[in-house]
Amino acid sequence: MNSNATGGSKRIRLDGGGRRITNPDVELQLANWVRLQRSRKHPVSRRLLRIEAHRVQEDCETKVVITESWIDRFLERHLFSLRRKTTACQKDPQDLIPKIVDFVLYVRKIRKDNEYLLSDIVACDETPVWLDLVSCTTIDMKGAKEIPIKTTGNEKCKMSVMLSAKADGTKLRPHVIINRVRRIDGLSKFKSKLQISYAKKSWFDDELTEEYLRTIIPKGLFQKRRLFVWDSFRCHISQAT
Repeated sequence: MNSNATGGSKRIRLDGGGRRITNPDVELQLANWVRLQRSRKHPVSRRLLRIEAHRVQEDCETKVVITESWIDRFLERHLFSLRRKTTACQKDPQDLIPKIVDFVLYVRKIRKDNEYLLSDIVACDETPVWLDLVSCTTIDMKGAKEIPIKTTGNEKCKMSVMLSAKADGTKLRPHVIINRVRRIDGLSKFKSKLQISYAKKSWFDDELTEEYLRTIIPKGLFQKRRLFVWDSFRCHISQAT
């Protein structure tokens, strides 16, 4: 017990106290592996760290049980932490909050003036589905200012999915665009859950937007007034749409 700590507080454990590391060689190899992976800009997750720890100690007589708490202590001992990758644009625009407030008030006014039912208000937006989904976090040294992550080069290969939901909480079928002309036989079993379109591109245009409106929106699309809430992407506001 140390009663001479700053401020008169008592410390339960002195510096250097506590249980000794069971296998320091394993820890050293594991720490060097993390540094090597990060020097190559490869992402390192807790799952990969666990797998590598098991591999490193395969030939060791004394094995360490790799638990979540052990990983926490390992990261602390070697000054590692879970970091988020840096990008060229991370800060929101300064006028983001006023724009959001103005948009919400604008939609509320339109709904009130036209007396839309909740079932007649549809919010929808496209989202990409990447074939190489790069993790946004990796284990790296504390204090590092740049957190780059190397990929396989397929991070730009994607499909597009239009997600839609009514204001009353009803979710509509996703509309998926696959960037190929030939149909994939194995996907036919998902017809009841997905609307699948094959095209030479992986993003929506006027033709695909029309297909989405006619297949996903309930019958009687043009028989009554509806409010669509989506962004100003060119095929959303085109004359054809």
